[in-house]
Amino acid sequence: MNLLSRRGFVISLIALVVLVIGIPLAFSGNFVITIVATGMLFAVLALSMDLLWGTAGILHLAPALSFGIGAYLWAILNDVFEGWWSTPVILVVTAVIAAAVAGIVALVAFRSGVKDIYFALLTLALALAVQQIILSQGDITGGSNGLVGIPTPVIELPGLFRLELKSQLSLYYFAGVLLIAALVAAFLVQRSRFGRVLVGLRENELRADALGYRTLWYKTAISMVSAAMAAIVGAIYGSTIGIVDPSVVGVALSIQVFVWVTLGGVGSLIGPIVIAVLLTTTQSMLAGSSATVYQLVTGCLFVLAVLFLPNGIASIPSLLKRKLTVK
Repeated sequence: MNLLSRRGFVISLIALVVLVIGIPLAFSGNFVITIVATGMLFAVLALSMDLLWGTAGILHLAPALSFGIGAYLWAILNDVFEGWWSTPVILVVTAVIAAAVAGIVALVAFRSGVKDIYFALLTLALALAVQQIILSQGDITGGSNGLVGIPTPVIELPGLFRLELKSQLSLYYFAGVLLIAALVAAFLVQRSRFGRVLVGLRENELRADALGYRTLWYKTAISMVSAAMAAIVGAIYGSTIGIVDPSVVGVALSIQVFVWVTLGGVGSLIGPIVIAVLLTTTQSMLAGSSATVYQLVTGCLFVLAVLFLPNGIASIPSLLKRKLTVK
């Protein structure tokens, strides 16, 4: 697990800003703008998993759980809160609820000694349980049909400006800003004292505990941060596509996120972003008759990465540098 260096972060951030600004200039059609915007939202979801797994070494196999909670809460709470302040309030409430759920699960599990693969399986089972609850509570969640007609976010300061994110271009830039902000936040967490403790905990939890760090609370805290990030992007995703159904908390999406992070490079931050955007964009372009081809190619890439690039595409620059140095 190679963490993103300061130099790598600066280069990645500049490249990301350039791409976010440049893509709409290169592609004027709404189709490309929409699928790239969706890819950037999924990239934030992958980043939330990478922050938890790559920094603290906690494998959570249900990142879609917090994502789906955010999407459903956005759809439901928009009927409760109205006014210029509704968007930030709903996002905060969504983040708090998702973080609270993740915190309770983590606290109970880690206090009980559940960890590693057993914690991963526990989160997967929890996601399946929540999906069944959503299916059974049709009056609130819409059941298998989901909820439709979800309003888009509105950013407003009374008397100054009002921005309703209805156009595809405005949603695209909003997703881009959200991705950039998430990358900066994740990097700052990794480089903070809190992040360094988590890295030490990942390498040797017993030693960190012996040094006086309350590892239980550190692991619970990073679980809550990761869940809040996933819930916020889930809320934005639901408003972007206008519909939320049980698939947003399903196992299929969680496995996809796991693949993105693995292919990108656990702990690298930028690697999962690149893979998430590329694969979701490719999947959208190959929708329909080519869907099977996409799944086959993704599966092959995953196998090849595990065999020949265990640290993901983020390790390619260091591998090339090592080979050039040897020569």
